[in-house]
Amino acid sequence: SAEQMTKNFDEKLDSDILENFNIISLDVPRTYFKENIDERRKQIDYVLKSFVLAVGKKSYCQGMNYIVSFLLVISNSEEVAFNIFISLYTNTDFG
Repeated sequence: SAEQMTKNFDEKLDSDILENFNIISLDVPRTYFKENIDERRKQIDYVLKSFVLAVGKKSYCQGMNYIVSFLLVISNSEEVAFNIFISLYTNTDFG
C-alpha cells in the first residue's frame, strides 16, 4: 500500500531530513495563493522536499516556502522552480 511505502521511505531517511520535512509540512499551509491553493501547496511541498533531499541535512529554513512559491508563479514549472532555487541556494550564503 502507499501508506506502507511512505513508512518504509521515512524509515530510510535520517533524522535531520525528517526534521526538515516536518518543518516544511508546517510552513506550506501558511503559503497563500488566490487560485489552485491545494495544487500550488503540493507543488511547493514537492519542490522543497526535493531540495532537502538534494542538499541534505539541515538545509531548510522558514521562509523558503515563500521564495519557492514566487518561483513557481513566475516559472509555472516545478522543475524550473527547483533548479532556480538550487542555484540560488548554492550561490548565496544563507548562513
